[in-house]
Amino acid sequence: MMSDLLRNLVADTVLRPRLAAKQVLGMAPGREAMLLALALIAVLNGAFYALALPVEAPSGLPLPAFVNAPVAMAAFAAALLLANVVFLTMSGKILGGVGRFDDLLAISVWLQALRLVLQVGVTVMALLSPGLGGMIAAIAGIWSIWILLNFVAEAHGFSSVARALVAFVIGVIGLAFVLSFMLALFGVAPPEGV
Repeated sequence: MMSDLLRNLVADTVLRPRLAAKQVLGMAPGREAMLLALALIAVLNGAFYALALPVEAPSGLPLPAFVNAPVAMAAFAAALLLANVVFLTMSGKILGGVGRFDDLLAISVWLQALRLVLQVGVTVMALLSPGLGGMIAAIAGIWSIWILLNFVAEAHGFSSVARALVAFVIGVIGLAFVLSFMLALFGVAPPEGV
């Protein structure tokens, strides 16, 4: 029963994202459970990236030290996920949306869980066939933006995805500021000459 519900929700997320968003919002268990789920996803993301990212970046650019430290990577991922939720909530409200922090938290947790599963699958695919893995990653990346926009539109009660796109762009700008601040805290500086 639960596996059927989960399978249907995944299919709806990919094929009918607005309907899936409504379902996720309808069964969100509450802020404490969602924050715990966010922390779990952040830990899993941190572990995944610590294993998946190379020790040295191609083209000689050094990777930040925290990339090979799963705990720091998990903390970084959690902070980014929370900042994303805050900015999507605020930017939607600026545009007249009705989404609450808890609503955006629920959809973000669901989408991040799916993204993690997808990233693991794409990584395995890229090991077997780099070209096919890259193509799947590109298609999934574009499609995931469409899914996110539909989820944001549903959470904020927007009638169109266009308004969700504006909220997304505002949120990305805010998130870019937070990201640059966080990277500075972790000691990551822009390359010399930039």
